[in-house]
Amino acid sequence: MRDLDDIRKDINAADAGIVSLFEKRMRAAGEVADFKKARGMEIFQAAREDEVKKRAVGMLEDKSFASETEDLMTAVMDISKLYQLRRTVDPSDPYEREPFDAAAPVAYQGVAGSFSSQAVAEFFGEGAKASAYPTFASVCDAIESGEAKYGVLPLENSTIGSVVEAYDLLGARSMYIVGEQWVQVKHALVGCAGADESTVRKVYSKAEALAQCSEYLGGRDWELIPYANTAAAAKMVAEKRDVSVAAVASESAAKLYGLDVIACPVNTEKDKCGMRRFRRPAQFFEVFVARICRKRQRGFHAFFRPVGGYRDGRIFLARYKQEYEHYYQRQRYCDCNDHSKRKREFAFRRGLRK
Repeated sequence: MRDLDDIRKDINAADAGIVSLFEKRMRAAGEVADFKKARGMEIFQAAREDEVKKRAVGMLEDKSFASETEDLMTAVMDISKLYQLRRTVDPSDPYEREPFDAAAPVAYQGVAGSFSSQAVAEFFGEGAKASAYPTFASVCDAIESGEAKYGVLPLENSTIGSVVEAYDLLGARSMYIVGEQWVQVKHALVGCAGADESTVRKVYSKAEALAQCSEYLGGRDWELIPYANTAAAAKMVAEKRDVSVAAVASESAAKLYGLDVIACPVNTEKDKCGMRRFRRPAQFFEVFVARICRKRQRGFHAFFRPVGGYRDGRIFLARYKQEYEHYYQRQRYCDCNDHSKRKREFAFRRGLRK
């Protein structure tokens, strides 16, 4: 067996050759960047990257290093793309984001008085031009058709976790997240005039809301009935005008539909400060909180590779979650906080989309 120092001499010699060739490659990459800039070409060229990796593997004498060679070339090309982005965009040229248009139409899921409508009011103001839609998908449809410039979708609840359907829609549609609003979820038991805890027999609300109030509701002989959402349940109770029927909803929903607040808050003790996280997607790239969704990548590191490559753009990983679709396929979600202000960082985000 060779001495370790002798082996390391071979490694050092190989490193010297790699550094020399890397320097040569980066100079060539700079020329490529100038060529692409002059012709308005995209930095990322998928076919070219596949060609480079395939050719590199083909040059191997020992094919057992094929996987490692692909990883090496991928890392080299990521560095090259970042360098090309820096070279093609003037870092002194500021990129100013388009301000939010408070008068623009906004779509949200549910009905007036829901927590989604509350998120709209808190972010866009009480006078927002908001329209209610029956499903998350219909909110996305409204944005894509031009009926609404913005849409509000719930992404997370501090008690029940992520709203996976909303994440899936954002990953499948041509929209981008442009804002975020946290809304405190304070549930109340509401009923028509004359209703109180002694008259109630049935309680309607969204299943998650009923679960969040299980401590209060569970000790009573009431029938708990799931409904489309909290505000819709309040509206239905107002229409019934029956003192035996109540709903778990917000105080604003009770006020909107002329209901009395029987008890508030009724959240289970550990949930009384529950918060719900909403985001506003739109059809243009105006991001201060970016969302990336990549699918069927090879392993955990493969997902974070494109994120890590943009660390110099002051874009930081904020949240990661993974959902299994099949035993061989995963759906990964990543949120990043984007603290950038200049056009250079905008170029990094543009590259990250690729």
